[in-house]
Amino acid sequence: KHSDKMPRACPVEFSRSFAIQPPQTLGQDATGLSRGVLTFACYTTATKNRTRCHGLVPWSSHVRLLYNRHKKSDKMPRACPVEFSRSLLHRARHTPLPRLQSTNLTMNLYTYQPHEIRFAFCYRVYFSLRTHRRRSFPHLTKLERATLDALLRPYDVRVLECVTNKTDLRCIVSLKPIETISGCASKLKGRVSKWLRETLNLSDLQPLLSKGYFACTTGKTRSRIVDRYLSLQAEHHGYSNRILPPIFVDQYTLTTEAESRISPHHAMVIAKFHLVFSTTWRRGIMGSAQGRRIAKVWLKIQPELRIALIKVSFVPDHVHVALRGHPSVSPASIVAGLMNAAQQVMEREMIQAGVNRLWMNSAYVGSYGDLSSAQIRKFIEDWKE
Repeated sequence: KHSDKMPRACPVEFSRSFAIQPPQTLGQDATGLSRGVLTFACYTTATKNRTRCHGLVPWSSHVRLLYNRHKKSDKMPRACPVEFSRSLLHRARHTPLPRLQSTNLTMNLYTYQPHEIRFAFCYRVYFSLRTHRRRSFPHLTKLERATLDALLRPYDVRVLECVTNKTDLRCIVSLKPIETISGCASKLKGRVSKWLRETLNLSDLQPLLSKGYFACTTGKTRSRIVDRYLSLQAEHHGYSNRILPPIFVDQYTLTTEAESRISPHHAMVIAKFHLVFSTTWRRGIMGSAQGRRIAKVWLKIQPELRIALIKVSFVPDHVHVALRGHPSVSPASIVAGLMNAAQQVMEREMIQAGVNRLWMNSAYVGSYGDLSSAQIRKFIEDWKE
């Protein structure tokens, strides 16, 4: 007697048989027939001595039994899952994948955030404040550098130099790239006014310091040195001997419109920054054509970022930017804005280079001016005397 139902197929027994079957049998299914054939018949070339690892009925013995009795099964056996998965692997090895065209691809661009970028920086600002209507406060002369540094330390502002008299306060401070010059000026005036009010025991809220102020960025280098350094990037990186060096250098003139865009109404501020961005993994993605395209986009977004480009210098794996900014905009915000704008025009080059973002999540921010920090410090000392 034989059962009305076909026993469950052995998924292991058939997969183990691949080691002793000829390669041409790989295109057959668990019944021994080509795929798509619904007639159940015997596969006469099945090997008699197949190894079995458990008690399931092997295909070969059950099919042979039905063939000898000339019986047909009422139901088609369930396909072997192991054999089907192995056939997919066989097909994948012999079927080439279609080539992807980079011109048809798009990608979700990473958005750089100012507070997420890691900075190496030298961000120094010289401030000159004056009392309201040049009112004389003899106690202001007692404000020393250590005292002012303690007042501003909760705001991550470091005082490098401080000199005062009865009507003026002049100092050099070191800031973080996320800080703005106008924000630092407000904190400086607020803390000094509070200290004066407590020292003089004043109860009225009359202004002690004037609303306006003067500020300029300074650093270890001066404007002339930064301009020359950006011009010599081809020689510095060994591209000057090439017929077509992969660099792009351009300088821009500060117009009256740009001057009014970056100048506040109640203060005199000159903020110059030297920025450096590197491509992801220092890949040589950019050339002269790419640098020209990025610079063109940066010129268009100057009003949005409230900056004025002075000079740009592109090499294959990094870029130098010299610019002036509005005192209410932080260098970190400027860096993030320039990085995001450059990514928009370099999407195709990023796909070809195999990177998912154009820039490394880090940058250098260096402040500079017409006078270095040492020169301004010497000027402050001579002014005090």
